[in-house]
Amino acid sequence: MATSKISPSGPNPLQAQLKQGLAALKAQNYRQAIALLTPVSQGSSTATCTKAKMGLVEAHRKQGNLAAAIA
Repeated sequence: MATSKISPSGPNPLQAQLKQGLAALKAQNYRQAIALLTPVSQGSSTATCTKAKMGLVEAHRKQGNLAAAIA
């Protein structure tokens, strides 16, 4: 059985994607933010996942898509 390892000294790809998504949100590029944050938000219940979900809510809200924001 193959397992994947994340190097403790290497950057976490989900955290890097979270950072990019939040930067897109700050730059008011909501479509890009949603595209970047969606896969991160579907991870396990971690702080990274929670932050991505919060960013998604804000991006959807800013686009006027309240149904997606509260889903």
